[in-house]
Amino acid sequence: MATEYFIACALPYSAAADGNFHVSLFFSPTIRPDVDSTLRQSRVFVDWAETVRTRLAIELFDQNGTIECEPLRDPIDASLWRALFPSSTPVKAPCPVTASSQPPGRSQVAACRSSPGWLSSGMWMIA
Repeated sequence: MATEYFIACALPYSAAADGNFHVSLFFSPTIRPDVDSTLRQSRVFVDWAETVRTRLAIELFDQNGTIECEPLRDPIDASLWRALFPSSTPVKAPCPVTASSQPPGRSQVAACRSSPGWLSSGMWMIA
């Protein structure tokens, strides 16, 4: 069974009271399957943009508690996600890198980059 998770980072945009929005969210999704598979096997990311648009709960908070916010989901284009990452997109299992086979100064993610496939362990994004 694959491990799926994402890291979200709030990026300040504007402090102006009359601004259209004040924070952008950057998501870094990761899928770590046990064996090579495709995006179709993903429970979370097969239709990630639609999930974010319709079902993802977003709560911003700081040391003083919850910050009231209303996500702007209209700009999210689920059809673009599906066009860029169809369900047939390969998802590579982490490659077996041991300490003895890994050159000094190279992380496992960097060592795996030579394997073919769009999605492998590590972070990726759409800019």
